[in-house]
Amino acid sequence: MPNLYDILLSDIDEKVLYDEISTELGSAYLSETPHLTSPYTTVNGIVFGEYHRVLFPLVVRLPRKPHSYVIHFLYDSGSPFSYLSQEVCGVLKPFTSSY
Repeated sequence: MPNLYDILLSDIDEKVLYDEISTELGSAYLSETPHLTSPYTTVNGIVFGEYHRVLFPLVVRLPRKPHSYVIHFLYDSGSPFSYLSQEVCGVLKPFTSSY
């Protein structure tokens, strides 16, 4: 298991994530959405801000759960792991209790 660490993205805060990034991606961050009946063949993302951060939305759903959510992911080619924020875990937590 990786050591836990936290990094500060000085150019992306909660307001930017919910407003600017959601607008550019065309989907509201952590919005509830219908389940996908088939996978997307293409994922459309953006290169955002001064540091050229690559962001893209994905629909996340846990098996046997009633809701799906749009989560914006930051692609970091230098990170060997993917992480979910505490906010995302808080949204998904009620749906993980049966595992």
